[in-house]
Amino acid sequence: MYTIRKVNSYEVKAALALVLEVFMQFEAPEYKPEGVAAFKRDIIENENLIQNYQKGICPLYGAFDQEQIVGVMGMREGKTHINLAFVKKEYQSQGIGKALFQYVLQELAKEQTAPEEITLNASPYGKGFYLHLGFQAVSEEQEIDGIRFTPMKYQIHYDKNDDESSIVKANYDAAPEKEWERLEGFHFEFEITKHKMQPYLQKGSVLDIGGGPGRYSIYLAQQGYDVTLVDLSSGNVALAKKKAQEHGVTIKAYQCDARDLSSLKLGEFDNVLLMGPLYHLFAREDRARCVQEAKKHLKKGGSLFASFISIAAGLNYYLDECPEELIHEPAMDLFDRMEADETWSGTAFTEATFINNCEIEPFFEELGFQKQALFGQEGITGTRLSMLEQESEEVRNLYLNLSLRLCENPQYFCYSSHMMYIGKQQ
Repeated sequence: MYTIRKVNSYEVKAALALVLEVFMQFEAPEYKPEGVAAFKRDIIENENLIQNYQKGICPLYGAFDQEQIVGVMGMREGKTHINLAFVKKEYQSQGIGKALFQYVLQELAKEQTAPEEITLNASPYGKGFYLHLGFQAVSEEQEIDGIRFTPMKYQIHYDKNDDESSIVKANYDAAPEKEWERLEGFHFEFEITKHKMQPYLQKGSVLDIGGGPGRYSIYLAQQGYDVTLVDLSSGNVALAKKKAQEHGVTIKAYQCDARDLSSLKLGEFDNVLLMGPLYHLFAREDRARCVQEAKKHLKKGGSLFASFISIAAGLNYYLDECPEELIHEPAMDLFDRMEADETWSGTAFTEATFINNCEIEPFFEELGFQKQALFGQEGITGTRLSMLEQESEEVRNLYLNLSLRLCENPQYFCYSSHMMYIGKQQ
């Protein structure tokens, strides 16, 4: 999945290298030589601008595929004018530019004095894209220093109900295939979760709230369950339908916010999965609303399966993937929350909440559930996950079996980046 976030100071030059690469491919052919020279002078080689990006004076946002920057959107100091918007050639037409713009709008909404409009100067190549986003031309095309552009503006209409879910939706809409691929092949999270769910699944129907592109929905449909999937992302819903067809199963799939499913007129189900929404909502009240919605649609005696991102997830990621990169992590307040034994919310791969594991059981008790199981979905593999998943089948099976034995022991929860609670209504 692509991550949308602010570009760190040490990433600015890589971001500008991408800008120059895309500019030369798609925009320079439309300009005179002096226009190309002016762009390089005013943007790529402008030390004052580079320093302002590095200091955060001028906002600069990036789309990342793993650690590779694949899209950039930048603004001038006043945060009312976009002066950079570029997506790497092989990543175009995948919704990344739109996701970057939606992220910018969400960031602007957080400002104490949020701007009412955004302006930009659209190149001939980019004008169609901006019109698609909702920008309007304010004058005819102009040419200055050999650079051709059309002045445009976008009127911002803030929704008082907007929150982190807007960024999350844009993130998943931009690249639903990435979320599908996340559990492609052998993954401890998927294997352990399937094993631990099995004893508690009730025969019949499944409502998969926040089911993403359908990994668990399709697996359960293959086991004979009548499955209905709901997800915030229309991109995820479309891909879930496509993947279900490819796998020869039938599921129903709808786009909706997990906090209010009333528009779907759903009935009751034997099993309800809540394996996504609780990852992203910052407010405890919003997470409770998700669980209450799930409870409305759960038959008496049915099972609830709910997942969280663990408070240890950030540390596990660095220990597993790139321990040396922790020195560049902008969200070091995560460790303040870990030290204080609290839940953390903020920007990670997208807007996310990393739960304090001690809060999970009391949270569900307050909402009328009785615990059947609570386990770490990566078992004991979290700090060596990527390496172990590439090992031989014999080695993987050894760690899988150890994880199945130990994953419900609270002493080892810290070795998992995801937690699953299984409960029944009291």
